[in-house]
Amino acid sequence: MTFLAGGRRIDLAVWLLAGLTALVLTATLVLIGLNAGHLDAGRIFFSGAAAVAVLAYAGIGSLIARRLPGNSIGWLLCLVGLLVGGSLFTEQYALMGLATHPGSMPEVKHIGALSGGLAVLAVILLIILVLVFPDGRLLSRRWRPVLWGTYVALAGGAAQQLQGGTTISGGLTNALQGAGVSYSEPWESSRGMAGSATFSRSSPSCRSPPSC
Repeated sequence: MTFLAGGRRIDLAVWLLAGLTALVLTATLVLIGLNAGHLDAGRIFFSGAAAVAVLAYAGIGSLIARRLPGNSIGWLLCLVGLLVGGSLFTEQYALMGLATHPGSMPEVKHIGALSGGLAVLAVILLIILVLVFPDGRLLSRRWRPVLWGTYVALAGGAAQQLQGGTTISGGLTNALQGAGVSYSEPWESSRGMAGSATFSRSSPSCRSPPSC
């Protein structure tokens, strides 16, 4: 009975991760379609390729996690898929609220600022995945300093996104920069500095100076 209960919890965790990833990816694809006017062909292609990668990470990770729950490879793959999907979503969310339909999305700057950090987290987890491949454990204790160094890089990359003066230009595809929109890290406004948005003159989204 304990074994069955543990199996159900694992299945529930896997389905929750897979379901959340699918939900985020679906919302992302909808936003990409709505934002297509502000995306060039290269960024649309890369976003599509990243979406396929999200499905691959989540699908393969779910299979491994269900069959071999003690192997961290499956869980890492699931998390990488979710993080990549989250980075794409927050980037497209910000593009919608700042360029496609300015002012239509709540907390657009704060949510958009997460796109770069989520991408950094995904890359770090991929490095950890390589270190623990194939059985979910380090090959030897000699690799522990590398693993700890990766954790430090993870913390540093995440903290960098919260530093004042950081310019938010997008996540994996730099979609905000491509649309001619960028803005200062929004949390600095709580420290007495305004995180104002900057629109390039060539941006089609900047129709009237007072609203920009």
